[in-house]
Amino acid sequence: MATLASAFARRTDLILVMSPPLTLALGGWIASKRHRTPLVLNVQDIHPDAAVATGTLKDNALVRVLRWIESFSYARSDAIVVLSDDLRKTLAPRIDDDEEKLRVIPNFVDTEFLYPGERSNSYRRELGLTDEIIVMYAGNVGFSQPLELVVEAAQRFRDRDDVVFVINGNGSRRKHFEAETEDLPNVTFMDYQPRERLNEVLAAGDIHLVPLQPEMGSISVPSKIYSILAAGRPVLASVDPGTEIDLVVTRSGAGRSVRAGDSQAFLDALSALVDDPNGRAAAGFEARRFAEAWLSAEAVAESYDELFSELQS
Repeated sequence: MATLASAFARRTDLILVMSPPLTLALGGWIASKRHRTPLVLNVQDIHPDAAVATGTLKDNALVRVLRWIESFSYARSDAIVVLSDDLRKTLAPRIDDDEEKLRVIPNFVDTEFLYPGERSNSYRRELGLTDEIIVMYAGNVGFSQPLELVVEAAQRFRDRDDVVFVINGNGSRRKHFEAETEDLPNVTFMDYQPRERLNEVLAAGDIHLVPLQPEMGSISVPSKIYSILAAGRPVLASVDPGTEIDLVVTRSGAGRSVRAGDSQAFLDALSALVDDPNGRAAAGFEARRFAEAWLSAEAVAESYDELFSELQS
């Protein structure tokens, strides 16, 4: 449908396509040929790598088709935008003709829409909570996110009345985790909230979790990290060392990062954050400061403007 719409659209100056879905890149190429304009491919997650790494894609024939689409799309794009240096390093060997077409531009965060809000708000009251420490995972509940860590942590803290785990999101594995935590009174599930409530949801959390499966960190950058930073809340990440999320958390001072798959390190880091309110406050302050300095819409828009102007010159 996007391909048809772009083919019959009025004259345009440039085509920007986001992947995933990877197949949309083919539509972008057709549109760029139709309008004789440059094509920019924005890669949010590297596919089919991400689907293969999580085990959701196992059909070898389909993987080969998607690999062909991936190579075709990279070759036909005039520029390829990735979110981080490690994504750039992953893609560089696949760009045979011109590595210079790879550009690193992070996703921006609206630091005016998202800001450090009051933790005691209507979302917290909707949960039936007052001053408890909320450990929150907000986002997709799928195969890339090892929420087994949350289940294990909830089991460790089940005898503490002051710690509650909130999973705010939907996805293919939500029912599985609901069943896993059925006997844990300190775990609550919430559906995705309207965008206008995002700041309220983030403000209600005292510790925000950003977990990724091992080997996913170099092919996926969960954009939720930027929203959490803008909201001025501390982060506990479970990701591959040296990847974008790990570097952002450690360099900004926004919380703690442990190796993906190391549940003991995750539980120890979580316990330390739970028992250190001053440390959480300091991490939240540094998170907000980092977001304002590096992730504003103005800075990212300027980078895109420079790229578009270069391609059209």
